[in-house]
Formats: sequence, C-alpha cells, structure tokens
Amino acid sequence: MTTDSFNGCCQRLAAACAAIDLATAVLRNPAQVKVWEPGLECFAELVSCRAGRDGIYFLWSWGAPICQVGRAGEAAEAIARVVSPSRPHCRTVPDRSRR
Repeated sequence: MTTDSFNGCCQRLAAACAAIDLATAVLRNPAQVKVWEPGLECFAELVSCRAGRDGIYFLWSWGAPICQVGRAGEAAEAIARVVSPSRPHCRTVPDRSRR
C-alpha cells in the first residue's frame, strides 16, 4: 500500500467525519486524521490507518483498530462517541429532566 493510498483513506475518513459535523485536519507524513468536535479541540483524536493481515484498518491513537477503511462512516460514528461528549448518543446518564 502506498502513502498516497493511506492519504486517500484519511481523506475519506475526514469527509465522513465532516458529514456528521466533526472538524478534521488531514496530516500527510504519516497519514493521519485529527478529529474533534468544533469548540472542543481538547478532546481531539488522532486516527491513522495501517494494513493488517485481512485488510486496511483505521486505528485509534493508541493503536487499537476501529474498523476497516471501507467503513469510514462507521469509523466516524465511533470517533464521535469519543470526541463529542455532549452529543445525545454519548450520554451515559439518563436524562430525567423530562419526567
């Protein structure tokens, strides 16, 4: 896999993240995507991609796989759960204010 291919994967992830209103910056060497909730850059995640035995994967900053690069939308949703604590899908405490 060439550097250009990894950069292309990162571009697709950046587009998927932008589609759900996350901010991104694509870095070139090595190919990585910095992703954050606008206004909350302190929660940014740096995602890379790497070839494995059975495909190419997006990886968390600590090296664990997120998913295969062909599933950029799924990766964006997983990243959103980490970098966007205020989004409804990130709530861990039930909202009891409506009772």
